[in-house]
Amino acid sequence: MGVSKQVYKWGYGDYIGPNKWGLYYPYCNGLRQSPINIIYKTVQHNQRLQPLKLSNFDRIIHGNCTIRNNGKSIDIFIPQTGNVPTLQDYRGEIYQSAGFHFHWGSTNSQGSETWLNNRQYPLEAHVVFWNTRFGDLQTALYESDGLAVIGTLINASVTIK
Repeated sequence: MGVSKQVYKWGYGDYIGPNKWGLYYPYCNGLRQSPINIIYKTVQHNQRLQPLKLSNFDRIIHGNCTIRNNGKSIDIFIPQTGNVPTLQDYRGEIYQSAGFHFHWGSTNSQGSETWLNNRQYPLEAHVVFWNTRFGDLQTALYESDGLAVIGTLINASVTIK
């Protein structure tokens, strides 16, 4: 789910890693996107924020999904018809799911874009939503509040639980 179809060079190493993304791609230089490192002791609760309202996550999506391997992650795009999952934020804005993708690493100690207390996880799933106020995903991509992402960190284990 990128800003354009242009091929971007990026990665996680020193040469083209997260600390360099903003130098090459100004869209990556904001304060509202990953990668982020959440430090528990600095987290502040905002009383205005309410739980997200999720809808249609238990519904069957009609139509064909498109799956793409872009060399960095697997992207699954869902058809924008019928019972598409949505979320409503604390302001009442409705976001519709465009699909989901995964980030993973070559070891069990790296791969996620989100860090918790300076620890990276081996796998992260992102469900990507676009703000319906903008009419479609392509338009929403260029707006500061055009996208919302729910990220889930996944740990690796050698035992089945």
